[in-house]
Amino acid sequence: MAASTSDPQKIQAESARKRFQNPSLAMIELTQDGSVRQLSPAARNLLEYSAADDVSESFFSMIHGRQLYQVMRDVADMVCHGKTRATWLVRMRTARGRWKWFKADVYNRLDQAAHALEIVIVAV
Repeated sequence: MAASTSDPQKIQAESARKRFQNPSLAMIELTQDGSVRQLSPAARNLLEYSAADDVSESFFSMIHGRQLYQVMRDVADMVCHGKTRATWLVRMRTARGRWKWFKADVYNRLDQAAHALEIVIVAV
């Protein structure tokens, strides 16, 4: 019996979709210019956005000024130089205007089917 072959990009896209729909995983998906493409339901909850809220703003506007340089530098390194991963302890502004601390693990998926940066956040 021959093994079935599938398009690797389709497999990667399906894997990304499943990760994003995981109810316990708070994920932010960014375009290469730093715009928020989408928030997972868990990320919306942590950042106090309702399901109806449009979150197409720049990710950098959500980052506290004291951490902004590091975040922008790492994102630029991912976009321009292919850096694959970063971790931050960062304050982010919620939809209600409050600042909350998060641990953020960032994964460069720009060269994969998602064509995005995936950020997994955990409140600290």
